[in-house]
Amino acid sequence: MAPSEEEMLDMYRKMLLIRKSTKSEIMVGLGEEPAEVLAVMNDLREAGCDYITIGQYLQPTPGRLPVHGYVAPAMFRWYEEQCLRKGFRKADCGPLVRSSYTPGLLSDPAGAAVTGHRILRVSGNKSVGRYANESTF
Repeated sequence: MAPSEEEMLDMYRKMLLIRKSTKSEIMVGLGEEPAEVLAVMNDLREAGCDYITIGQYLQPTPGRLPVHGYVAPAMFRWYEEQCLRKGFRKADCGPLVRSSYTPGLLSDPAGAAVTGHRILRVSGNKSVGRYANESTF
């Protein structure tokens, strides 16, 4: 069973005691409203996340969640502006951006990139969280 959104945010807080940087991804195109994406950004910043990627969800196989809409490039630019205004050190937002995007930017002294978690918030205020290395979407 996947951890709840609050459990994942708590993990970010704990990671900051060990590492200097954390990274998370939001996938859009699942029926979410911009206000829901902004709420996830706020939650991530409050938990100490400082690098975020936002990308377009693409249905990997017919049995996975369907795409509910494609986000316009202008909206990705707006999301990036909002991320930076909220205090994220780095934000990469675009239709082909993924959690593995520029992984070397947030490296610890040993060179291991901090990748964090993927958090999705879909319509109806239902929050879905999965580890970034899981392929369950």
